[in-house]
Amino acid sequence: MLCAGLAGGLLLLHPILTIIITTLQIKSSSSSSTKLDPKAPVPTLVEVPDEVLHRRLKYKLPKKAMVTGGNGFVGRRIVSMLLEQGCEVTVFDISSGFQNEPRVKMMVGNLVDPNDVAKAVQGIEVVYHVAAPHASHPPAVQYAVNVTGTQNLLQASAAAGVKKFVFTSSASVIYEGKDQSGADETTPIPTASLDSYTKTKAEAEALVLAANGQKGMLTAAIRPHGIFGPGDRQFFPVLVES
Repeated sequence: MLCAGLAGGLLLLHPILTIIITTLQIKSSSSSSTKLDPKAPVPTLVEVPDEVLHRRLKYKLPKKAMVTGGNGFVGRRIVSMLLEQGCEVTVFDISSGFQNEPRVKMMVGNLVDPNDVAKAVQGIEVVYHVAAPHASHPPAVQYAVNVTGTQNLLQASAAAGVKKFVFTSSASVIYEGKDQSGADETTPIPTASLDSYTKTKAEAEALVLAANGQKGMLTAAIRPHGIFGPGDRQFFPVLVES
């Protein structure tokens, strides 16, 4: 279940029947709480044709891929999609999982430990780096995982001959605390971050982009925002409570 910004709205990719498109607008007030705009458009349901629903990706997928944070909400969706395409998947996470999925090679380890990371990337073609602590964790944890952990993973991946490295950053890295219109990949990152999660995500993103081309490894950073769907325990529950 992947959600991305679309013309100020949200796009939900449903695995079976529909795409839900909505333009929920959140207005800030003088208090710390947020309110949903009662005049915002009602969500529109669009039926997805079978030929689109079951369409396979046209580009060449890796034979062996690794997903860090594969036990998480987004990570599990990526693992499922890779398995559907016939990829051999390794999950690297701080906690165990996928006990009932024999197609997944589970490796429990810590991104902060270079030895754990070096073992995990052996024989891997593409790394999907999704692992990150929740924003509620203290700054020291954010830095250790998001910055030090990403640096360890980049170095180990390049040394092991990984061909492609995809990093899950955050749209918040360019957020300035006010409405932004027309922002894209050329929008500069503010010098002052709003919190340690945003700051360390921005630092990690810079490391990933700087590593592009090292020992032939291609790197990319994406900035998803507002991800929700079945199994979501963060975005939509908090939105509803607000």
